Amino acid sequence: MGGELTEQQNAHQTSTSVVLPAPAEVVAGTHMTLKVRVTCASGCDLRDGTVGIVGKEAGYSKDTRLVAFDGKVNQSGETQILGPSKLGENKWLAVFPQQEMRGVKHAESSAPFTFTVRPHQTSITILEAPDPVSAGQEFGVKVAVQCSEGCKLAQEEVEFYDNKGVKLGAARLGDVPSQGAMVFWMSQAKLKAPEAEGRYGWTAKFKPGLAVPHDGASYTFGFGVASHPDQEVTVEVVDKDTNAPVRNAQVLLRPRIYKGVAFTTRSDDAGRAKFNVANGEYQLFVTGNGKEFFQPVVAVTDGLTIKAELAVRIRQPWDY
Repeated sequence: MGGELTEQQNAHQTSTSVVLPAPAEVVAGTHMTLKVRVTCASGCDLRDGTVGIVGKEAGYSKDTRLVAFDGKVNQSGETQILGPSKLGENKWLAVFPQQEMRGVKHAESSAPFTFTVRPHQTSITILEAPDPVSAGQEFGVKVAVQCSEGCKLAQEEVEFYDNKGVKLGAARLGDVPSQGAMVFWMSQAKLKAPEAEGRYGWTAKFKPGLAVPHDGASYTFGFGVASHPDQEVTVEVVDKDTNAPVRNAQVLLRPRIYKGVAFTTRSDDAGRAKFNVANGEYQLFVTGNGKEFFQPVVAVTDGLTIKAELAVRIRQPWDY
């Protein structure tokens, strides 16, 4: 024991510091880059000496080498290390262990460094959802999920909840992601519309069960529920001045007693737009080519065709 103490006392003293420290915040399970500096009290050249990076709580250890010496200071190259998956604060060490360099023993020294690990961020969106849908009918929505670090999300589950928080169902993401700069994992989910007319807001929630921690994500999408359709309504959109069909005009048919449901579409190349709606009274509004058409009451009791003549709207005082 006494011999060991004497040996340590006779060894050259060293000091270690982290000159390219880990960032204050690290994403779980991703790499970070460090560079370590070691100096000898006697100004020794310690090139090829070993420096260790130790994360005790993560069971992690990696050795690197000192590669540069400027006459006073020894420095390692940039060293990539894999960060832990343990969330929260992590305290690691850069260690220059006791070792003999060029026939001279050098004492151990170390430098602690601290960083916080956060989970991967995810996002979810609804790419396609019909609006409105018929009361009590099944409808499909297309959902897409993304990880900030590009993780594989195949077969992870997305759950759907109504506006009262009741779970409605779930769908699993597909095995093949989208192609392109932004990688999304997608699924087509089948849901059943409520029986009552009105406007609804449902929520898709992603709760990943991956080995590396991920935050969940949610997305609320709105849609209207309409009565079962009884009739087909055709709107023929023409220019009032030329009587020529107007393609790609925006056509809106809304129940006169509004319950958060409106039917919208665009006219085809022949200027026609079609709707399947329940019997009742509706308002019709059409716009296109900088012109408009408005009919305050459309009574639908049978198959109906309406001619919408677009004209320049005369501005009213309340428009200014």
